[in-house]
Amino acid sequence: MIISIDHGNKNVKSMHKTFTSGLISSTVPFSISGDCLYYNGMYYALTDERIPYMRDKTVDDRFFVLSLFAIAYELQNTGKYVSGSTVNIDLAIGLPPGNFGKQYAAFQKYFMRNEYIRFEFNNIKYRIFINSANAYPQGYAAVMPIYQKIKEYPRSIVIDIGGFTLDYLQLKNGKADMSVCDSLELGVITLYNDIKSAVNSSEDLLIDECDIDSVIQNKPSVFEKRIRDTIEQKSKEFTDKIINSLRERHIDLKSTHAIFVGGGSILLEKYIRTSDRIASPEIIKNINANAAGYEILLKKQIESGR
Repeated sequence: MIISIDHGNKNVKSMHKTFTSGLISSTVPFSISGDCLYYNGMYYALTDERIPYMRDKTVDDRFFVLSLFAIAYELQNTGKYVSGSTVNIDLAIGLPPGNFGKQYAAFQKYFMRNEYIRFEFNNIKYRIFINSANAYPQGYAAVMPIYQKIKEYPRSIVIDIGGFTLDYLQLKNGKADMSVCDSLELGVITLYNDIKSAVNSSEDLLIDECDIDSVIQNKPSVFEKRIRDTIEQKSKEFTDKIINSLRERHIDLKSTHAIFVGGGSILLEKYIRTSDRIASPEIIKNINANAAGYEILLKKQIESGR
């Protein structure tokens, strides 16, 4: 079975599930309600408090455990898994294009435990064996579902706005140009921190990320207009900062087809679409787009026999 997982700094995404990249652990079962996973002598539960940014996600087992949650959700989604049975899994995963060459081998190895992995999820026993772990560049994977359209453009740029990083990659007639790619620390977490600081300084008010999301998405809010205006203005300035940072790297969004992917792009859609400095913005609204692309790329790899 192929299972694809996008290990974001803010969220972990599989084909059918998205959850915050955060977990808590205990040597005894949790009394709180919610999904619980037992692995290697420890109990784990998901939390909305994400793990602090990790450039290298292989330094400990936390992202491996988060992957077990994603695998359990995907097996659960099939409706066919029988408790205690064994599933052989080919993992499709990804890394930012700017770090891909340096990290992909270690990231693939991180998942290859070369043994049966046993864990319990919500009192159901799972037994899996990871046959392979196959890494692909983020962003590039996200455009795979619309590849036939994208390859018609002589030049395009994929901009993946994630939790802590913004990753970009140039495509020429749909082919990745790895000489024009990088990972910048310009994800939406930096926007959240900027807004929190500004509102706390001016209003002596503590706000949460979900409060910021609600204002940006024009959802009901208890905040006064001046606070909503601050959030809106900071978000517009952040979008302009992204454009300026790309321009400094000789990427002009007025002369190339810009494809925005990732949760940050979805959140900032209205600022992206109204900017007069982006000629042809295309926003992929599926937050699971990278995971979907990883699966497509792995299937192509298997079909080609490589």
